Amino acid sequence: MSDRDHTVEDTLLASEDFDYDKIDGIPSLMEGLPSTVEFQMAGVALHDILEWALRSSGGRGAVEWVPLKIQAAIWVVCPSLFGGCTQSELAERLGFTRQAFSRHIRSFRDEFKFRNHLMRSDETRENNAAAARRQHEGRVA
Repeated sequence: MSDRDHTVEDTLLASEDFDYDKIDGIPSLMEGLPSTVEFQMAGVALHDILEWALRSSGGRGAVEWVPLKIQAAIWVVCPSLFGGCTQSELAERLGFTRQAFSRHIRSFRDEFKFRNHLMRSDETRENNAAAARRQHEGRVA
């Protein structure tokens, strides 16, 4: 019989029983993968983030702000993807003003209650704002 005359039935008849005991110690291919519920939760979170990014801000059309907002969200979640640079450094590198970038970072942080180690605490932000107000009042008086 040639290889061309070989059939699936021949292979099945000639094969030996599968030794399941050999694979008992091998981790499952599914082990370590997120569950269906975790995938669904990730999908909901991604939906909410994209909806936030598309939401209009400052009276302007939403689409023009999407790149800035997405990059702000990425910086908040994982600043190491940008080499660990500060908000100001990243805004300059991306060609945005520090104020616009900071506004969207605050928006993302407030909406999703997410912080990273490079962000100032609320207390520090409040103290800096109070110091700036005092300095401004001193100039005006």
